[in-house]
Amino acid sequence: MNAYTKNDLKSAWLTLSTNGTPPDPELALRVLPEWSVGIGDWIEQIAQEFLQGYCRERAHYKLVIAPYGGGKSHFLLAMRHRGLEEGFAVSYLRCSAKTNLGDWHNLFHQIANSIHLPNGRDFGIKGMIDAAWDRIQSNASSTDDPDAAIELILRSFKGDTEYATPIFTKLVSIILSNRYTNNDNERSINALNWLAHGQESISRGELAQLGINKISAKEADRVGEKLFFSLIRFLKNLVGVYGLVLLLDETDMMFNTRGQSMTRLMDACRRLIGEADDGLESLPVLGLLAAVPSIEEHLGKYIALEQRFNTIIPFEKGAVGAAKIYLSACMKDNAFLVKLGERLLELSEHAFDRKYDTNLQKHNTEVLAQAACNRMTDIDSRRLFVKAWCAFLDFQAANSEKKLSLDEANDLLRGSATNLEKSESNKDSDIG
Repeated sequence: MNAYTKNDLKSAWLTLSTNGTPPDPELALRVLPEWSVGIGDWIEQIAQEFLQGYCRERAHYKLVIAPYGGGKSHFLLAMRHRGLEEGFAVSYLRCSAKTNLGDWHNLFHQIANSIHLPNGRDFGIKGMIDAAWDRIQSNASSTDDPDAAIELILRSFKGDTEYATPIFTKLVSIILSNRYTNNDNERSINALNWLAHGQESISRGELAQLGINKISAKEADRVGEKLFFSLIRFLKNLVGVYGLVLLLDETDMMFNTRGQSMTRLMDACRRLIGEADDGLESLPVLGLLAAVPSIEEHLGKYIALEQRFNTIIPFEKGAVGAAKIYLSACMKDNAFLVKLGERLLELSEHAFDRKYDTNLQKHNTEVLAQAACNRMTDIDSRRLFVKAWCAFLDFQAANSEKKLSLDEANDLLRGSATNLEKSESNKDSDIG
């Protein structure tokens, strides 16, 4: 894992104070533990049950449900961090009109390009193939005839019929063979471009040189799914990780469609999850799909998925295999917000070399947490609390520390600092 810098912490703080949400995924991967709180037990349960066991051999998917600002991205990014620690490759994506399960033709490339490996160095298609080649060389070096061993590994991979589509093995074989012989650079570059960006990224002539037929629009989605299944097998067999942790954020955005597009989306969801569960694809993958509560209305219209995600005993009641995780169960109360406030205080001190009065800020955290829990809005209290608390800590750093009243806390949550500016500050508590 990459170490973070002071600038990383400052950048994370600015995102938290502006939006009340985690920073971009790459930055969050480095600094998330600095303010993560309240979800450790759940992350540990998932890691023990699935990353250390079940998902090293087969697939499991869960829905992570919370309202806007309810900690979905935070949870997925924390799971991303843990997945890497457990020896899995990880892919984190935010869903949109162009990133969704109803468009596997493009989604495969997006997943592949977003993958990070546990070594903290390699990512994306090129990184995965580099890591596989390093491992092939390492394994071959321990034999009596390394060259013969490499040739055998490459032949076996190219002819492996366990992969869901020969397109994947053919293209990767071209790249790996060029790593070995270094006499086919042009085809290797074209194969890498195809895997990273799709068939549209190379010409018809270059496609013919690869020995790959042009995929029709009718076939595109199914081929994309098979490429995804092949990718997971490659990660385990040649790259040497345990499997893939697939994290899809804002999956409710996928459902902003209707008609045939919605049908394709639902069918794709069923195939992805159903085939893995039925053992048709014994693939090591843990998939977490985050969404707002309205996702359940969409699933209710598609019986196969509704039954798949039906939850008898919820995860938070001890059923670790439950198909749904309701984050509000661990992030809704006053005590959680107080703990979160304490961690954010530490982050502020660490990032900006500040020093606050611990007792005074404990009072302020408790008052703001109480005010946040009392509010009834469409935005979860957690996000409002984070923005307000970060703003108040910055305010105190620029002026001086003060004791927060409940009225002032409510004003902060409404986005106003008027009362703070008018009130008398505690001049005896300057922040170092």
